[in-house]
Amino acid sequence: MSYTRNAVLAGEVVNLRVVFTDDAGKLVDTDAIPSVYIYDQTVARDTVDAELSALTFTSVLAGPLTPTRITEGFYELQYTVPAGQNEGTWHDVWVANVNTVAANKVFSFNVEQGANVSTQNIGLNTLITVELDSSIANTDSSKTLGEDVLLSYTTTLSPFYASPELVRTEAGTFLDYIPDDTLALMIHWASKEADFVTPPKVMSQRLGYARAKFVVFDTVLRSFNMPGGRSGFTASQGISAEGTKKSLGDLMIDRSSSARSLVPSTSSGVDVETVAYFREQRQQWYQVLNGGAFTNPGQGFAPNSATRGLYDTNRRVAGRLWENPENVVYPVAGANVKRIRPGSRKGRFGYAHYRRSKTRYDPNDY
Repeated sequence: MSYTRNAVLAGEVVNLRVVFTDDAGKLVDTDAIPSVYIYDQTVARDTVDAELSALTFTSVLAGPLTPTRITEGFYELQYTVPAGQNEGTWHDVWVANVNTVAANKVFSFNVEQGANVSTQNIGLNTLITVELDSSIANTDSSKTLGEDVLLSYTTTLSPFYASPELVRTEAGTFLDYIPDDTLALMIHWASKEADFVTPPKVMSQRLGYARAKFVVFDTVLRSFNMPGGRSGFTASQGISAEGTKKSLGDLMIDRSSSARSLVPSTSSGVDVETVAYFREQRQQWYQVLNGGAFTNPGQGFAPNSATRGLYDTNRRVAGRLWENPENVVYPVAGANVKRIRPGSRKGRFGYAHYRRSKTRYDPNDY
């Protein structure tokens, strides 16, 4: 096992790789194989730079070393760090020429010692896979597994607002071909969507029920989109094989391909009417959940009633209307007079209009 520049243990091999390019960024080979010099942690970086500038490598631990050309412009040196060395930052100096121009560079890598001890913590929503090799045998090696065995399980899924059994109860035999682990994963994602559409700080006691109903119907719809579904009936329902018929009195069930083609179905084999039912239920419980569980199934967010706009000429304004004193000259109050003014808003009453040019009220005003 080889290590990279990030960390290498004393006594192990580290891969030191560099790339040479021209000023245009194109990979280019050096005029000759580069020379590499290794400095340990006891040599300061200033000393390394000064020796590179003078091309006198008097403080090196190892070098010159010859790297391997991997491809054009790409070189690699596998260097074994001596055992027993102290940890710290080491430097590797690459010296080369490209088209007779010096291309020298100082790089670094970290040497480590010791080990770390920690506990393994497997969190939520994690898939665990265990593979058993076919060579595993009993204590006297008389029997082996004979084939590789793959085991998998998931840790606790959160959020998780329903169960596979509850989903199967709602969907019936349509989901027999889907394992519980797959249903559990889809329930988890449906639960995350339920959290997303629920308003914040909702404390209603109805929230848990509404959330579970939405997750169930959402999971069923997700399952219908999975391949491998079967249309029609299963063998457990009394029909044994493809292309058979079964009748009871005037009732006949035909499983032939020609008969099934007359019934619209989805790619999973579920008839369109069933899909439409679950989609409608999912949408209704979506509205309930999005309303903080304070709405009822089937209740939309549209208002139950509406009024005409303020600038609609036929708008009926609630309340008693009085004429605008800026437009109407009121007489001395004697008695209220009921009338409907031409052009006024419909169905309301107000004071009669007093005309200064007349000594009495005009009957046409009433």
